[in-house]
Amino acid sequence: MDIINKAFLDGGKIKTIIGDQSDQVKLNEVANRFGPFDLIIDDGSHIVTHQKKTFMTLFNSLNDNGIYICEDCSSSYVNSFEGDPDLSEEKNIIQYFSKFVHAVNSESLAKEKLDSLNNFKMITKILFFKGAVLIQKKIKKNLVPLDYKIQKESLDEYNKRVSIKKNKKGFINLSA
Repeated sequence: MDIINKAFLDGGKIKTIIGDQSDQVKLNEVANRFGPFDLIIDDGSHIVTHQKKTFMTLFNSLNDNGIYICEDCSSSYVNSFEGDPDLSEEKNIIQYFSKFVHAVNSESLAKEKLDSLNNFKMITKILFFKGAVLIQKKIKKNLVPLDYKIQKESLDEYNKRVSIKKNKKGFINLSA
């Protein structure tokens, strides 16, 4: 999808669409018509609000194990692109994506933290590069909790029950 006609690229598995990523209706139309996707690359507008809107709309259109790449994130630090060098989550796309880092370990999070991730608890990888972020979606069958006991009790109760002891060599042993 681009704001400029790129039909000359069409062929094989490639189909181009004219559209503006700031247009929520168009993003939903693309997701409904062409999704789900194995790969989404946001190399469009460098404006943070557009990048966030695109991610929030299209992430759910990724297949299991699908990859979402947001390029041109360096504009996130530039005021003229509505960015913020002071790192507010609202205006800095890197700061925004950083709140999803704990989603990688979502099966271990306390319920209120897990709930705060909404649909983004499906993130299995999030990698930060100079000017880009790569996010991979989990495979649903891999969403089984790591420790069934944690699911039966609160995380605080579990932490109180587990004791930490050092053995004679100074190694830490965990026992429940």
